[in-house]
Amino acid sequence: METFDSFALTLPIMALTVSAVFMVLWRFGLKAALFWGLGFGCSGLGFLTSLPLASDEVMAMAGDMLFVFGFLSYGQALLTHFGATYALRYRLLLIGLYFAVDVYLVFGLADLRSELLLNDLVAALLLGLPLTAVVQQAFTPADRLVVAAASLVVIETLGRVIAINYLVGDNDDLAAFGESVYAVVIQITGGCFGVLLAAAAFGSMVMRVMLNYRRAAEIDPLTGLYNRRGLDQALRPAQGREAWSGVIVVTDIDHFKQVNDRFGHAAGDRVIAAFALEIRTSIPAGAVAARLGGEEFVICIPNAGLAEAGVLAHGIRLRFAGRDWRQFGIDRQITASFGVAKMQAENDNLQAALDRADQCLYEAKGAGRNMVVVEGGVFETGEAMIADLQAALTALKSAGG
Repeated sequence: METFDSFALTLPIMALTVSAVFMVLWRFGLKAALFWGLGFGCSGLGFLTSLPLASDEVMAMAGDMLFVFGFLSYGQALLTHFGATYALRYRLLLIGLYFAVDVYLVFGLADLRSELLLNDLVAALLLGLPLTAVVQQAFTPADRLVVAAASLVVIETLGRVIAINYLVGDNDDLAAFGESVYAVVIQITGGCFGVLLAAAAFGSMVMRVMLNYRRAAEIDPLTGLYNRRGLDQALRPAQGREAWSGVIVVTDIDHFKQVNDRFGHAAGDRVIAAFALEIRTSIPAGAVAARLGGEEFVICIPNAGLAEAGVLAHGIRLRFAGRDWRQFGIDRQITASFGVAKMQAENDNLQAALDRADQCLYEAKGAGRNMVVVEGGVFETGEAMIADLQAALTALKSAGG
C-alpha cells in the first residue's frame, strides 16, 4: 500500500497546483477559471481526506462534501465558459438533500457502500446536468474536447456506481475504505481523468483568449463593425473564389468635423455608433460592414447588383437623415453620402472596387452631399426610385437569409 499512499499525496498536490494555475488565469479576467480553480481545489483537498487525519466519520463527511462542491464548481465552470445557464437553486437544493442523507449514512449507519453510492450519483448529476446545457454550444475543437473530457468524467463516476458492490467488497464499514478496491480505483481514475479534464479546460480557455485577442484586433470597439484588418480577413475566403462578385458601398457622414467641433467628441462618437447600428441592421445576411476610420464606412454585398445596393444605400441615407438627435444634445440634421461600385469576378480586386466606390462618394460630396452616386455616373436622390426597387432589396435580403 506504500505506493498508493504516495499516490494519495501526489493527487492532492497535482490538483492544488492546477487549481493555483486556474486562479492565476482568473486574475486575468477569465471568469470560468475561478470555477475550474475551485473545482480542482476542492478535489485536491478531497483526496487528502483519505489520510488518517481525524476519525473515519469526520474524514468521510469532509471528503464527500469537498468532492460534491468540486463537481458543482466543474459544472458551473462549463456553464460560465459557454455562456449557458442551468438554475443554480436546483443544484443547491440537490446538495442540501444530499447533505442531510449523507450525514445519516455516515454518522448514523456508518454504511460505506451507501455513502459512496450516494456521493457518486450526486457528483455525476452536478456535472452531468450543466453538461446537457452546453453540449450543443461546443463549436470549436477545443470546446468539444472539454465537453468530451467532462462526459468521460461523468461516465467514469457512473461506472463506479454500477460496480459499487465489487469495488467496496464484503466489508462496507467506513474504516474499510482505505483498504478497498474503490480507494485504489478512485485514485487512479481520478488522477487520469482529472489531468485530462484540466488539460482540456486549460486548452479551451487559452484558445478562447486567443480568439478574443484576434477579435479585438479585427473589430472596431466603438461600432462593433470590422476594422480594415477585419474586413480583409472576412473577405479573404470570398476573394479566393473565382466566381465571387458583388457590390462595394463606401459612405461617410457629411460635415462630421463640424459635429465634433460644435457638440463635442462624445456626441460625435454617439453619431458614429448610431450610423454603424443603422448599417448593421440594414444589410442582408452574408454582407460585411466595416469602419475604415473616422466617419468612413464600407459595406460589401456579395452576389448583388448596383440597383439593389443603391436601394440599400438610399434606405440607410433616408433613415439616418430623418433621425432626431436632440437626446444627444445635437440640434441639427446629420446626413451621409454614399458611393456604390460593382466588384467584378474577373480582373478585379477589393482595393480597385473600393477606389471606384470612393470616387463615386467624392462625386456625391461634390454634388451637394446627402445622396447616393452609383458607378457609371448615375446620380440618384433616391425618393423616386425607392418604391420601385424596394421589392428588389427585400428579395436580396430573403436570398441572403
